[in-house]
Amino acid sequence: PSELASKPGVTREHVKEWVDKYGEAWVARNPDAIAKLFTESAVYIERPNDRRARFEGRSAIKAYWLKQVVRKQQDIHFRQFVEDLVFDEARQVAVAKWEARFQNVGRGPISGNSVHLVQVAMLHFAGPDQVAHLEEYWASSTKRDVEISKTERKPSSCETCSFSFSSRRDLFRHLRDATSSCSTMPDGTPCAPVPAQTESRQTLAVAYGCFQHPAGESVAQKLVSGTGGGEIREAVPSRVAPSAHLNIFVTKAQTSCILPASDTRIFWTLPVPPSFDVAKACQWHRYEYLLPLEVLAPPELSCDDPLIWALLKRLKGALSEFSTEAGKGRPATRSYDNFADNKVKSRQPLKGLRATCLELCNVRFLIISACATRAVLPGMICRIVGSVVASLRGQEDLTKRALAPNADVEVPIAPLVALILAEPLLERDKCPPGMSWPHHLDSSFVQAWSDMLRARIAAQEIETGEIVGWARKFGPLPTLSQEVVKTLAHKKAMLHTEEGVRS
Repeated sequence: PSELASKPGVTREHVKEWVDKYGEAWVARNPDAIAKLFTESAVYIERPNDRRARFEGRSAIKAYWLKQVVRKQQDIHFRQFVEDLVFDEARQVAVAKWEARFQNVGRGPISGNSVHLVQVAMLHFAGPDQVAHLEEYWASSTKRDVEISKTERKPSSCETCSFSFSSRRDLFRHLRDATSSCSTMPDGTPCAPVPAQTESRQTLAVAYGCFQHPAGESVAQKLVSGTGGGEIREAVPSRVAPSAHLNIFVTKAQTSCILPASDTRIFWTLPVPPSFDVAKACQWHRYEYLLPLEVLAPPELSCDDPLIWALLKRLKGALSEFSTEAGKGRPATRSYDNFADNKVKSRQPLKGLRATCLELCNVRFLIISACATRAVLPGMICRIVGSVVASLRGQEDLTKRALAPNADVEVPIAPLVALILAEPLLERDKCPPGMSWPHHLDSSFVQAWSDMLRARIAAQEIETGEIVGWARKFGPLPTLSQEVVKTLAHKKAMLHTEEGVRS
């Protein structure tokens, strides 16, 4: 670019100061400060030969940092390797090296891990304070990688004979050479018998419901006593949906260690094979979002008012933009990347989007329900609700722009407080053969918990007004034409049952 040579006079000290500012903005998770370090038409290349990792323009760089750093990284530490800095003063080009350590809070294989990142970046300066071109190369490791590496180097012992070996390789050689009963030690002496284990351990699938646990806190960890320990795999992590009508996790622990936690109810426990992985068996999840009617219509309307019919029609029309099938006004190819923290590889990440009206605590709420794949978590349902509310309150083209392929659009996020995990949907073909699973939890106890959960979220919204306050920034309430209202009122008069209204 012409900017590369537009402002000469950059020195090695300028480069060092620029990298320091870059690190300070990273640690502070401040995308505005990052954007100021680049020119208006700068190019930022995170991964060479990957067009999705190329960001052109200051606004695109800022959006990338908002998505990758602000939403996914916490407790960041940064250090520059000044001694490795290389600078070509004639070309105003530098090669800098730095390292960063942070806690990953996004979704994916490294979620929840401590990450160590070492990067080398080529920087083309347009002036002492700004870069016009950045191309970086990096390598990373997680705490889990280090733990696995250390485990492989640790001395090991045979579980049958308790004989210690200096490495796992020696242990495997011992197991291969010994008979099936492990009757011969490496020195030729017979193995001593090992006492039978008296501790009773089981692998259990536990279904539970919870209310308003802080994001990031594991409800499953609170349910299992520290004395039993165990391997815990949640169908949906608590940070994704703090309120759950039903969730399932698997643990290898003593049965007596399953204890109810505060604001949590256990529905049932079921012995399962150790190979059962609830995350793989429950790829689809059903969610509900409780949206106060006041967000989209006057709050004094009743659920059977013709205006509500018209409003639901518009709301369902906005939700239809996310349909997995192409239709009138909907392109066959859509991208959900702007609605999720990670790239969405699935072509059908959503299904069953619906909207109904329900009265809770003498206040009307619109309940938006949807089924989503595990690939879209976290945050996709809240972003869908946010874009729909913004579209109905004035930003009419927001959803279409955000769904366009290769578009980079910042989508508003509805407050997480009103999102409920209704249930993970079990795929029986991914369960071990012969495993008996409850067909449907339709008992009065479970229904009472569901009603109580909705009522508590509604009462909290009535008290704080968090969602209504969030929605007001998008403009005035939507208006409905009288012709639409009259037409829908006529249709309503022809339907008398509650099921007809909800259809």
